[in-house]
Amino acid sequence: MIRALTQDDIPTLLALFEQVGHEAGWIPRLEFNAEHIANHLATFIHRDNVLAVGAQAGPGEPLCGLLIAEVGSPWYSPTRIASERVFYVHPVYRRHGFASALITCYREWADAQGVAEKTIGNGLGLQPDGVRALCESQGFTPIGYIFKQL
Repeated sequence: MIRALTQDDIPTLLALFEQVGHEAGWIPRLEFNAEHIANHLATFIHRDNVLAVGAQAGPGEPLCGLLIAEVGSPWYSPTRIASERVFYVHPVYRRHGFASALITCYREWADAQGVAEKTIGNGLGLQPDGVRALCESQGFTPIGYIFKQL
């Protein structure tokens, strides 16, 4: 089930972000600071033009995934676009339809916002082939790459 995130979800989200950090490899390279993450999550949850949704296996179950996106204009155009900021599903819950459901929710929300385009990425670099196939199955076309220097 997909539902809106609330302030009450922040402790569970912090656990998900710690999992993200270990899986993506930015922990221990980068500092994990729960207060920093919680403050940013709180602003996303309450900001206009933001979609903040989580996935649950069932009522009363902890969140197993999330997607946060926002609508805005890029620096090079006044045209409004929707951009995914955070998209993650815990490894135990992958290939169970949660990622597809989160993306479907994002696409429907973005369409309702009247945006010219929607973007979604894999900045974490996790399972690139699987994420690419998932996004393409949802109607997204890959454009470009992300390059990182450590």
